[in-house]
Parts: sequence; C-alpha cells; structure tokens
Amino acid sequence: YAVRGFIEDGYYVKRISVNFSAIDIRYDTFCNEVKSIIDQNGIAYDKIAVEITESRSEADFNLMKQRVIQLQDLGIKFYLDDFGTGYSNFERIMEIPFDIIKFDRSMLMESHRSNSSQYMVKTFANMFNDLRYAVLFEGVENENDEDRCIMMKAQYLQGYKYSKPIPIDDLRGFLSPAVNE
Repeated sequence: YAVRGFIEDGYYVKRISVNFSAIDIRYDTFCNEVKSIIDQNGIAYDKIAVEITESRSEADFNLMKQRVIQLQDLGIKFYLDDFGTGYSNFERIMEIPFDIIKFDRSMLMESHRSNSSQYMVKTFANMFNDLRYAVLFEGVENENDEDRCIMMKAQYLQGYKYSKPIPIDDLRGFLSPAVNE
C-alpha cells in the first residue's frame, strides 16, 4: 500500500522489484497470491518485476517456467537475478522467457581483472542483447564501473553510485514527480 500511496500522491514509479526464491515458487497458490496482492493494492501489473534466481532442481525449473509464463501474461516483468554466480545453465535460461538478465556484481568485478575477463563478460552481455534480453549490471559504485557497464551494452545499472538502500519512510525524497503524458 505504500507504493500505491506514492503513485496516488503523484510520484513516478517505473517498476517495483520483488525477490522470490525457487522455494517460494513451489507453492501452488504462488501466482494467485502475487496477483491478489497486486490487485488489492491497485498497482498496474506492468509496474511489477519479479526477480528470481535459477534453481538446480528439474522440478523447480519446470514450475518456474510455468509461473513466469502465467504472470508474464498479466504484464509482469521477470529478472534472472545473480547471473554469473553459482549455477548458470544456458539451456535453462533460454527456456524461461526472462525479460532482464541481472549480472551479479562479481561479473563486473571480474571484468576489471584482465582483458580476457572483460572480453568474456562483454561477450555474455552482447549475447543476451542479441537475443533480446535486457542486461542489468548490479554493484555499480563509481564512474569507472558505470563506464565499463555502458561499454558492455548494459541497458540498466544499479548500485551505490546511484543510491544506497532507502527506508520506505525516506523514499519520497528520492522519487520524482510523475509527468502527465
């Protein structure tokens, strides 16, 4: 209801991201509960993004794919969170219609290590761009990080360079007024 209040008060809210784990997605009521919460708060579906991390489990993967498709049909966006950490299976990534691939900060840090590391991370980002995924780099802390991410064709940047986590009570000072189109 806090987000609805920001919108009603005339602030611009592009997207609200919510993180879920593979365990959350296992519940049969997951999609109905997500839809219900959004509906109860009167927020447009296209303002919601769900961030999920990849699962090793075949059963979780199949459920995740079903849930993503079901909620995307409403207009909800999906991010693959933490790409580059732990377990990344390209076959599975390609089967789930994610909207945005979120590169973990470790990938940005790796791109600073050597020319070959930078080439590898840039190649991953370019590949996802070519496949029509948006690329987001998290962990941008300074101009050097920002320039590197832009050079690697990131569409979105996230990190302390832009803002540290903000308590909900202080968020109004960070938001911009909505512009009538």
